[in-house]
Amino acid sequence: ISWSEDLSIVIGKGKVSLEYKDVQIETENVRIDLHTSELLAWDKVNFRLKARRIEGENLRYNLEKEEGTIQHLSGKEGLFFYRAEEAFFSSEIIELRKAYFTSCELSLPHYKIRAERISIRLEDEIVMNNVTFCLGDIPVFWLPFLVQYLREENRFILPSFSYSDFAGWSIQTGYYFYASPF
Repeated sequence: ISWSEDLSIVIGKGKVSLEYKDVQIETENVRIDLHTSELLAWDKVNFRLKARRIEGENLRYNLEKEEGTIQHLSGKEGLFFYRAEEAFFSSEIIELRKAYFTSCELSLPHYKIRAERISIRLEDEIVMNNVTFCLGDIPVFWLPFLVQYLREENRFILPSFSYSDFAGWSIQTGYYFYASPF
């Protein structure tokens, strides 16, 4: 750990672990401006906000406003794993850019749901724009937007793959539709 001459900037190198309120950060390099509450962490970053865990690179986080950005990230939300080029997040929402979701745990998933933008309203819903369903890297279906509620009353049924001698290989899916009074 080193300090600037006026003691307003703290720099950490090596194996750095930080805790502040509900935030935990593990990284190799960090810089904190104590006047502006801006934290910069680069290279590999493990970021935990309450129960939410995100791994990525190049974290910029404001400790007072409790919001920030991270690049080349991966994480898990409910049953879904996600990866994205960039994300904005706060304690209430995560906005993913150029992202995909899947429930397949493989490094090269069997299927994925790609989207230009994904908004996760924590413990409420996932809203995806410009959505493409892919088998491997092959696009098979497109939607302008998709809303996935994380509550019980409206859930997307994840695709299931099957084989039968009669029909051959198939993918089956469906959805529950909850008509809102609004």
